[in-house]
Amino acid sequence: MQLDAPWEVIWASTTDDDPRIVRRWQTGPVQTSAIDTSTALIAVGSGSGIQVRNIDNENLWTAPGEPLCLEFAGRILLSGHTDGFRIWDATDGTPIGEVSGIGQVHQIVVVDAAEGPQMVTRNGRNRVQRWSLPSGRPIGGPELPDGHTITAGRLGDGRLVLLAGLDGLALHDLDSHERSRLVGPPSIDGIRSVALGTATGRDLVSAVDQSGGIHTFDVRTGAAVGEVIPTPAGRPEQGRRQRIAVVGGVLAVSDRWRVRLYEQATSAPVGPPLAGPVAASTMAASGTYLLTSSKEDRSVVLWDPTRPTSREPGHDARIIGITRARADVVVSADAAGTLLARDTADGRLLHPPTRTAVVNTRALTAWTDGPAIVAATGAGEPDRRDPLVRLLDLTTGQQYHPPIDTGQRLVRRLAVVGPLLITGDGRVRTWRTCDGAPQDEWTPPAGPAPSGFGVGTRYGRDVVVTCVTGERFRIHDAGDLGIGPTVIPAREDDVVLTVSGPYIVTRGRVLDTSGHTVRAGIRRLTDATLATVRAWPQVYLAHEDGTISLTDLLTGEDLTPPMTLPSMPISIAATTDGDLLVGYGSDTARLSPRVL
Repeated sequence: MQLDAPWEVIWASTTDDDPRIVRRWQTGPVQTSAIDTSTALIAVGSGSGIQVRNIDNENLWTAPGEPLCLEFAGRILLSGHTDGFRIWDATDGTPIGEVSGIGQVHQIVVVDAAEGPQMVTRNGRNRVQRWSLPSGRPIGGPELPDGHTITAGRLGDGRLVLLAGLDGLALHDLDSHERSRLVGPPSIDGIRSVALGTATGRDLVSAVDQSGGIHTFDVRTGAAVGEVIPTPAGRPEQGRRQRIAVVGGVLAVSDRWRVRLYEQATSAPVGPPLAGPVAASTMAASGTYLLTSSKEDRSVVLWDPTRPTSREPGHDARIIGITRARADVVVSADAAGTLLARDTADGRLLHPPTRTAVVNTRALTAWTDGPAIVAATGAGEPDRRDPLVRLLDLTTGQQYHPPIDTGQRLVRRLAVVGPLLITGDGRVRTWRTCDGAPQDEWTPPAGPAPSGFGVGTRYGRDVVVTCVTGERFRIHDAGDLGIGPTVIPAREDDVVLTVSGPYIVTRGRVLDTSGHTVRAGIRRLTDATLATVRAWPQVYLAHEDGTISLTDLLTGEDLTPPMTLPSMPISIAATTDGDLLVGYGSDTARLSPRVL
């Protein structure tokens, strides 16, 4: 990674510097994308409109309108919208045609018929229709089968077919209009995604069922091929979000945090997964290229999955947090439950990765106990209970103490103050770091759950800060929760970014733990997503546009030009000498600013 002056990279991990990456763009909250290797064009759709560029990263044209889907037909670009579709000259953006009144167009596939190129659309009511190109006129004939998802292509025997997945898989011959049904196990009903490919001389179709399992069939015989690819870590709710695409005989499977690769004909894994800025990606394939677009990571990445690759030991998914266990140790955790301990000075791994396989890990804090580097993690989702705080010794990769059962539905807020581990999801509770024994707790009255959490100081004592935006801050004495909290009114813009010492930094202002406003109306806070104090009043801020600034919160002025990372910053912390530690994608880095 290289950054413009005055920012200097002290060290950076390279998990996401994957040789399979051809190009990477930070695009904002992208909704959909498309690629055509015959014209070397890429289209990206977001809330700000359509942008078309070539693979060499040259912007060609833009157009307004938020597309729901995009697809190329040679030098034609097709875009689906809330009331129909539009047809564009892909090379210069000249409008060619528009069809409205057919509802939301969620999916477009292009077929190379004998009469010339045609398109098939699927709308929000699962109705599937066929259109001529470039005119956009409807093509008559028997109705096409409804589908929650569709794909089309020409089979090895020359037939041009449409596959529609809904309650099973329907196969429709677009030339003869013959229709048949591929028979599979009962779980194949409720198909979520479908992809067509060719391998070992056979036409294959892969489908994601209602529970997230992926089945592959021989299109001609309907026979199952390979093993069923299970839902990641047995998580049905995560499996339903999976999307699939076939590129060069490889089945790409996008789930919550990464893109896994399998041989379509055997279901055998192919190399390490694509990680980094690929959270919940939509995918498009053309030739040997795969295009991923992640709204969450605001990135579009062009991959060549056929390139050989190797990867340093590191994270398996997107990082969820970084923290210092002590001055010379930084700990990071990812959403798949892998934890790393690195030397703060040079970034080297101090011990092999600790892999817990706890999917949807969400919270992290760390400390040291003699030579042991100890981490506490929390997990859980609103629809999947996980009340445990897991205590791990990263020097051995083993359990440090048995997990703590917090009694909460999930664990999202963890902190360490001296000898106390603090949990703050609903009830505020303290536990001994040495053995996990419970110490104290405070149960709030009925009302909204806290939206902000942190630890700081008040009159020289350690405090726990919780906040319900628009209602109240509660300031608890960490050593004596029984005395009850001090309550401070909170404003609508009091979205807590960080708590450090006596200061609480929110999007609307800086206040102290006694409730006095130190500074309000700081422009740079209004779009901030993360904050960490370098040395008061200098604060690192991560912003919605993906940049990071070093800002003086007393003057409101930036002390350095904003800096942009390869992907969105997810978690930040400061070293004892004022450098920035940052987690982004599957990587961590230490960056040093030269203050102006």
